[in-house]
Amino acid sequence: MKNIYKKYFSILSFFLIFILCACVKHTHVEASDIECLKSGDTHVQHAHIKHIYLSVQGTSQSKPFLRALQKSFAAHGFSMAAKPSAADLIVQINVCHAGDMKRSDAERALKTGYGTKVKVKGSEVAGLVVDALLVTRIVPEAQSDKQRKLKNISQRRASGSSTLRLVLLSEKGVEMRPIPQSFAACMGETLYELLESKKEP
Repeated sequence: MKNIYKKYFSILSFFLIFILCACVKHTHVEASDIECLKSGDTHVQHAHIKHIYLSVQGTSQSKPFLRALQKSFAAHGFSMAAKPSAADLIVQINVCHAGDMKRSDAERALKTGYGTKVKVKGSEVAGLVVDALLVTRIVPEAQSDKQRKLKNISQRRASGSSTLRLVLLSEKGVEMRPIPQSFAACMGETLYELLESKKEP
């Protein structure tokens, strides 16, 4: 009888450990394993851009995410501007959602587009939904710190602006707080490819 209890206890312990391991989220995911979807378009001309100012809002872990984004752009030869007034291109990222979601949630967020609220009703995949505002400037010019607020781009010698919504998806179980740097790297590559696709021949 004692052996039966021991065997039963061993089997129960195995299943409990298996369930606990399955519930533990991991932080490592390769950028190549992340699916990136986008809506909207950019009219930015890559050939005229040398200095980029990046800002991230909507997450308490913005600094690591911002550094990963800067690294991604710097790898393609862009210089990171310390302030908007020194940039040819201002890129403002707003994190709308970072966490589990259903694929249908992702598709709906993509369809409703930039500036709309993200509604999450399930947890099939790990997802990141961001809105990106890109503002091109005619010439870098020193102005006040109020330039950091992008509600009115007309006072920034802006030549144009574009809005995008990006949805990045990975397997369920990825810890999204803080957002893995691979998501920032994937998003940086996607934005670069959009800029490159608009490059003048």
